[in-house]
Amino acid sequence: MHLQTTKSFRNVERRITLAFGALILLLMIIVLFAGGFYLQGVMEREENKLSTLLTQVLANSVSRISFSGKYHARLLLEELKATQPKLDYLLLAESNGQVLAHSDPLLNDTTLSSSAIAVIQTVIKNNGKHVRYFSHNNESIREVTLPYRGGFNNTIVGAIQVGLSTQSRHQAVANGIIYIAFVVAGLLLIGVLITYRISTYFGNPIKQLASDMETTLHAIPDILFELDENGRYIQVLTHNEKLLAQSKNKLLNRYVEEILPNKAAQTVLSALKEAKFKGDSHGHQICLPLSQGNAWFELSIAKKAGLKDGKNHFIVLSREISQRKLVEQEIITLNSQLEERVEQRSAELKIALEEATHANTAKSEFLSSMSHELRTPMNAILGFAQLLQLDKTLNKAQKTNTQEILNAGTHLLTLINEVLDLSKVESGHIDLSIEAVNVFSAIEECIGLVSPLAQKRGISIINHNNVDGVMVKADSTRFKQSLLNLLSNAIKYNREDGEIQITFKTVDKNQLCISIIDSGLGIPPEQLTELFKPFNRFNADKTNIEGTGIGLTLSKRLIELMGGSLEVESNVGTGSIFSITLPIEKNISPEIEAEKQQNNSEQLLQKSNNTQHKILYIEDNPANLNLVEQILAHREHIQLITSETPESGIELAKTHKPELILLDINLPGMDGYQVLKIFKADKNLQNIPVIAVTAKAMLSDIERGKAEGFIDYVTKPLDIKEFLITIDKYLSSNGDS
Repeated sequence: MHLQTTKSFRNVERRITLAFGALILLLMIIVLFAGGFYLQGVMEREENKLSTLLTQVLANSVSRISFSGKYHARLLLEELKATQPKLDYLLLAESNGQVLAHSDPLLNDTTLSSSAIAVIQTVIKNNGKHVRYFSHNNESIREVTLPYRGGFNNTIVGAIQVGLSTQSRHQAVANGIIYIAFVVAGLLLIGVLITYRISTYFGNPIKQLASDMETTLHAIPDILFELDENGRYIQVLTHNEKLLAQSKNKLLNRYVEEILPNKAAQTVLSALKEAKFKGDSHGHQICLPLSQGNAWFELSIAKKAGLKDGKNHFIVLSREISQRKLVEQEIITLNSQLEERVEQRSAELKIALEEATHANTAKSEFLSSMSHELRTPMNAILGFAQLLQLDKTLNKAQKTNTQEILNAGTHLLTLINEVLDLSKVESGHIDLSIEAVNVFSAIEECIGLVSPLAQKRGISIINHNNVDGVMVKADSTRFKQSLLNLLSNAIKYNREDGEIQITFKTVDKNQLCISIIDSGLGIPPEQLTELFKPFNRFNADKTNIEGTGIGLTLSKRLIELMGGSLEVESNVGTGSIFSITLPIEKNISPEIEAEKQQNNSEQLLQKSNNTQHKILYIEDNPANLNLVEQILAHREHIQLITSETPESGIELAKTHKPELILLDINLPGMDGYQVLKIFKADKNLQNIPVIAVTAKAMLSDIERGKAEGFIDYVTKPLDIKEFLITIDKYLSSNGDS
C-alpha cells in the first residue's frame, strides 16, 4: 500500500511539472495575443499613414487642376482605382455635396447624402481630417475625408474622400496571427521539452527519495500519527492497519477520545500536554482492544515545528510492545516465584543456621564443659606434682615418680589444649594477633624448650642461623606453638643419636622459609597426602611414641591463617623436611623490639617482698584451695584468706578489704560473674583488682571474663611459676599506687 507520505512526494513531482508547463503555456498565450494585437496595431497605423498620405496627395493634385480640368481629375481617380486594389472608391465633392469626380464614372455629378455632406462641410470648416468605418457590400471600408484647395487664391473649395477596403488588412493580420501561432507552437514544444527535462532533473531524485522513504516507512514496524494539541488525527502512516483501533479513513479528523478507550485517550492527551511544554514525551504506554486481542503500545511524541498557522501539531510514534509486556509479565511472575523460593530457602537456611548455631553452641558448651571437667582434676594433679618437685626431702625415686606424674599430666593437658585449639580453628573462632615476631628469638626459645627431650635421645639440633634480626608477620604464641610441634615431631620420629637441622632462606624477597630437617625413617609417598588429617598417626600409635595425631593438622591451619604455608618433603630411609613460609615484616626494628620485650619481662618479674599483702581466694573445690594455700605458703609476705562459698567470700572481702581477690567462675549459688558485679557495685570494694582463676579456658570464656571486668584471667591447671608472676605483678602495682 502506498503511504500518504509517498503520494505527497509524487504530488510534489506532478506539481513541479504542471507549474513549469502552465508557466510556459501562459507565456505562449501572452506572446500570441500580444503579437496579434501588435500586428493589428501596426497594420492600422500603416493604413492610416497610407490613406492619409494618399488623400493628401490627391488633395494637392486636385487643387492644381482648375474647374475646367474636371475631366482630368475624373481620369486620375479612375486610374488610381484601377491600379490600387485596396482602394474601394475615390471622389471629389464641393461643399454643397455635388460630386465633381468619382472613381466610379456613373457617380459623377451626383449629390452626396446629407450625412456625407455634413461630414464634408465639417472638414472644410475645420480644415481638418475625418475618418470613419462602415460596411459596404460585405466589406469593411475605412473612409478618410480631407479638404482640398483650388482657384487662384488657393482657398478650400471642397473635399476629397478615399475609401479603403480593410479586408486585406484583416487577411494580413490573420496570416500574421497564424505565423505567430506557429512560432508559439514551436516555443510551446520547446517549453514542453524543457519541462520534461526539468521534470526529469527534479523528478528522478524526488522519485528516488519517495521510493527510499516508502521503503523506510515499510521497514518501520511502528505507526506514525500526526495529531493536534486536542488529539485530532491529521495524518496516519502505517503499513499494517491491523494495529489501528479503526481504519485510517475513520481516524482522520476525529479525536482520540472518540476512538480510544478512556484510559488510553487520557494517557495520550497527557503525553501531548507534556510534549507541548517540554518539546517531547516518551515512555507512556496504552492498551488497546484490537480484533486480534488486546495490544500494548509505547508512545514517543515530538512537537512539530515550522507550521505557518501557529497551531501545535505533534508527531506520535506508536510502537507495539505486546510481546515485551508479555515477557515483562513473565519476568514479574518468575521474580515473584523466585522471591517465594528465596524466602522459602532463606527460611530453610535460617532454620539450618539456627540448628548449626545451636549445634555449634552445644559443641562449644560441650568443649567448655569438657575442658572445665578435665582441667579441674588436672589442676590438682599438676599443681601438687609441681609442689612435690619443690620439696627437697624427696628421695631420687620419689622425684622420678613425681616427674612421671608431671610428664603424663602435661601430655594430657597438651592433648586437651590441642583438641580445643583444633575445634576453634575449624569453627573460625580463633583470634590471632598478627605482629612482627623476631625469628631468631622464637627459634632459640623453642630449641631451649625441646633440648632436654633431644638430649635424652642423643639428637643434636643444628641451627644455621643467618636471620639474626629478621622479623616475620605472625601471631607470636601460635608461631612458637607450631615450631614446637615440628621440633617435637622431629625429635620423636628421629633415630637415636640423629640430628635436626634448622635452615633459612628467602622466597620472592618478601617471604622467609624456615625448614626443619630430621634424619628419621621418612614418610612413604602414599602417606604424605594423609599426613595433615587429624588423628592420623599411621603406625605410630603401635609404638611407644607419644602424640595426639592433631599437632600437624593444627600447625598447618594456624600457619595458613597467619598468611603462610606449611609444606613437607620426605624420602624413606633419609628423613623428612617440614618448611614454614611466612611474610617478612620490614617496618620493625628488631633491636628495638628485643629491647621492648626484655623491659616487659623485667617489669613482669618484679616482686614486692618487703610489704605484707592480703589476698582473698574464693573457691568451692577444696583441692584447688589446698593447692593455692600451699603455693602461697612459700611467700611469707602474703596472707591468704579463703572462702568456699560466694556469700562468705563477699563478707570476708567487706571485712578484710584485701589487696587482691582470686575468684573462681563456677561457684555454687551464684557464679563468679555475679560476685564480680557485687564487688564493682560496692564503693569500698570496686577498686580491688579481681583475677579469675578457673578451669573455663575457652577463648570465648576468656574474652567474656575480661569484658565483664576481671583484671586478668588465669586458667587451670595452674603453672605455678606463671601464677606467682601474675600475683606479684598486681600486688606490685597495687603497692606502688
